[in-house]
Amino acid sequence: EHFPGRSHQKLYLQTGSSGLAYEAKFSFEDRQFSILFNENGQWIDTEKEIRKDELPLFVSENMKLTLVQHYDKYIFKRIQEQETVNGIRYEIELKGKSKGKMTLYEYLFDSKGYYIRHETIIIENYTNEF
Repeated sequence: EHFPGRSHQKLYLQTGSSGLAYEAKFSFEDRQFSILFNENGQWIDTEKEIRKDELPLFVSENMKLTLVQHYDKYIFKRIQEQETVNGIRYEIELKGKSKGKMTLYEYLFDSKGYYIRHETIIIENYTNEF
């Protein structure tokens, strides 16, 4: 109800170590959104895709302090501003190069750009061949 006129809506059921969750992905006002609900339908978070130049300068600088410690080079692939009951966070998908190896990662930073956690993104190839 907070996003009248949204388009391209898709609904997903997620299963994982945290249990079941429902995710709605859609476009609204020329932006990509994702809203996550727990298995009881309670809101968990809303993610809005943003551009790098929309990050507050102090957030961007604090992120950089973390990332330059780990990578020779890195490129932001996607940035999402995440609204939760605890406030704003930033989820960053990036390609990082370290020791000659390029890998895809997902980072989570708090509202000031301070590191919370990260994980390696593994892309599995599935085929229908046996």
